Amino acid sequence: MGRNYSNFIQAYVKKYQDNFVPNKFYLWSAISTVAAALERKAWLPWGHFTEFPNMYVFLVSRPGIGKSSAIRPAVNLLRSVNQLHAKHLRILPNKITEPKLLDLLGTSTSFEYKGKFIPHTSVYYSASEASSCFHDPYGGFAQTVTALYDGDNITKATVSRKEPVEVINPCFNLIAGCTFDYLSRLLTAEGVLGGFASRLTYVVQDEVLSRQSSWQGRNETADNTIDEGKLIQDLATINEMTGPFTAEEDFKQAWESWFPQFDQTQQMASSEKMQSLLVRKPTMLRKLSMIISAAEGDDMVLRKRHWDLALTLLDEVEKGIPSMIREGQSHQTNSQVGANNALIKKVIKSGSTKAQAIGSMVKDGFAPDVAEKTVGSMIASGQMVMGPKGLTLVGDPDTYL
Repeated sequence: MGRNYSNFIQAYVKKYQDNFVPNKFYLWSAISTVAAALERKAWLPWGHFTEFPNMYVFLVSRPGIGKSSAIRPAVNLLRSVNQLHAKHLRILPNKITEPKLLDLLGTSTSFEYKGKFIPHTSVYYSASEASSCFHDPYGGFAQTVTALYDGDNITKATVSRKEPVEVINPCFNLIAGCTFDYLSRLLTAEGVLGGFASRLTYVVQDEVLSRQSSWQGRNETADNTIDEGKLIQDLATINEMTGPFTAEEDFKQAWESWFPQFDQTQQMASSEKMQSLLVRKPTMLRKLSMIISAAEGDDMVLRKRHWDLALTLLDEVEKGIPSMIREGQSHQTNSQVGANNALIKKVIKSGSTKAQAIGSMVKDGFAPDVAEKTVGSMIASGQMVMGPKGLTLVGDPDTYL
């Protein structure tokens, strides 16, 4: 069956974009929707491993910036595929505990490929606020989701079952909204170094937006020629795709040219947190390339333009990581790392006198003696100097992350 639109992701963004929600939130919601539709029925052979197009996406912003508004159409379209096309996409409740999650994952389904029925456990999870389920970044729910990322079978015990639950051929996709306050709990050394936080793709909106509200919520920028029913049809077609992706020669060459330089850059990143948050970029690039290819057509071929777009999107996401870490850590009022980054954030954004910097940190919840000690020690050590425009940071601010 042919497609109604030449690119599902572009059509999705045109259909739902508005003047109130950052476009990149709609873009990554569309990407997440395609990933969910592909399930574990499409894959990319990679050495001794097999990669699947699942992604963990966090839309990061201050409260009220439209995270849930961007996520809602994605979930609705997937549900409509189930209702109108008799598919079996599994969408998890957005309020769920780890035991219930494991109960639901304990039942697999199957698809046919080359005359064989292959079992798989493909599910989609969305939450307008990550803190509602991932309230403990090191708790059971987050640990289980972390273990599911690479698609390996897992076995876990639950209170509700006599026998441990075995999750067969999992493919877990998630998208969630996240505030900077929640990041203060997520972006600790324990959370980042090899854990849940390092498997996330962070789409960060940290700039203050200048927005206007139309009367009765009229959407001034949406393309009303995009038909939602046709989007649902295209998503159902994507859900039918089965088998391995292949790559054209120029895609392979682009990968081989890019990787060595990235590998060195990742190893030389300014902090271990940055190194850990970048280490899965190659995997994410391959996953995202599959998603972009599937959004265009059914031939399951990776082309150079898919690589170029995937790299552009992830490079843009990467730019927001340092400010995201700093913003998140600046909320850690009980740690010295938090105090350092709260001060650096203030100095980078607007500069200040010593007294103003201390006052700003106290206003943000740091104890007065901690604020005074932090400012004093950074000046004494030469990490900050007082100039005519106030305090100035010396050196690369990312070394403090």
